[in-house]
Amino acid sequence: LKVAGWGELDHFGTSPEKLQAVKVPIMPLESCKKGYKDGNEDALITGDTFCGGLLNKDSCKVSTN
Repeated sequence: LKVAGWGELDHFGTSPEKLQAVKVPIMPLESCKKGYKDGNEDALITGDTFCGGLLNKDSCKVSTN
């Protein structure tokens, strides 16, 4: 699964000039639901949702780890 975004490149909020992308493996929906701690995962993650990820890899914001 390839995800893309315009998230921050560093901790100071620098935005990219080009769309950023990263490949991540598809994960089971149950694993994604466990990642949401606000208790509202049922509203966010449905059967139509693709869920994917890796530790320290995303398209939204630079990782702090």
